[in-house]
Amino acid sequence: MQEAVQFVHLEGHVESTPFSGLGELFDPPFYDTWTADTPASVRQGILRIQSALADDGPFDGAFAFSEGAAALMSALCQGNANSYGLKFVILIAPLPPFDPLGQRRLDIGQTRKHITDLFTILISGNTDPLGPLTQMTRDLLAEKRTMRIEWEGGHAVPNLGERLLWSRVVEGILTAN
Repeated sequence: MQEAVQFVHLEGHVESTPFSGLGELFDPPFYDTWTADTPASVRQGILRIQSALADDGPFDGAFAFSEGAAALMSALCQGNANSYGLKFVILIAPLPPFDPLGQRRLDIGQTRKHITDLFTILISGNTDPLGPLTQMTRDLLAEKRTMRIEWEGGHAVPNLGERLLWSRVVEGILTAN
């Protein structure tokens, strides 16, 4: 018997323009998790993700891009990540997560520890102008539990033409189970 794959897309509540490559994978409209990097808006977005994980799960994994990856990791490191039943996360060009108050981005100098033990597939573009922020996020992840995949693109979701990259992601998912 073949297992089915089901994707559940949690939409933000603020309509936005998609980043390059995202429109190839998903149909519009597109939404952001928060309206601005204000503490109240960030906390509201984090609570929304935590509620979805708790109420709509369990999920095997979670997939997030850029600011969505920051929101997901904020939700996971501020809640009990193990209680959601996730086996892995896939982060593409992730921006750093926020502290519990939603006031500042986390870095390893502040936390002095890794923020999750979940198996993480981290995809980053070699020409991403936000690469230093992705590096900050990478530093927060447990190296032994992180599969790093680099591609020639920038701050974008790799398109379907990147078959080798996506096959490595599938291998990573199978490894996590």
